[in-house]
Amino acid sequence: MISEYQTYAKSSQDILVKDHLPLVKRIATHLSVKLPSHIEIDDLVQVGLIGLLKAADDYQPDSGAAFSTYATIRIKGAMLDELRSRDWLPRAIQKKLGLVANAVASLEQQLGRSASSLEVAKELNMDLEAYNEMLGELSYARLSTIEDANLIPGDNEPDYVISQGLKEKAVADAILELP
Repeated sequence: MISEYQTYAKSSQDILVKDHLPLVKRIATHLSVKLPSHIEIDDLVQVGLIGLLKAADDYQPDSGAAFSTYATIRIKGAMLDELRSRDWLPRAIQKKLGLVANAVASLEQQLGRSASSLEVAKELNMDLEAYNEMLGELSYARLSTIEDANLIPGDNEPDYVISQGLKEKAVADAILELP
């Protein structure tokens, strides 16, 4: 009797997994649009399949949630966990880099030219000194994190390009502001 139940449960899990394979591809495709080009969609699919298998193992039909809803959460969670584990920049640094990059992009679009450090600082509601200090901290954090991880980014890595551009801009603006 127990072995019959185990066989039935296993076949039910297999059916759930087979029926929801397209869900993994759809979630991976949706996430990949927002990611850098060096992240392979196949890597996301592989991790998503593991999430789907775990969802099928852990799913409790009497919980009231549809399997597709539960599986979506587990698949996306597995993919996001994998992406976080690959990222060697702390979230606080990523957030600050993102804020600066968004401010620079927004200003340059509005102004139709490169924004000065002072303009970016004002956009971020900071004074110039605090902005330059933050840029220095971001540069130092990136450098120390790279050294800690023993990684050297390529010249075309998005966060490296942004960081380099910000440093070059800060130096150029500082030179222009010299007497």
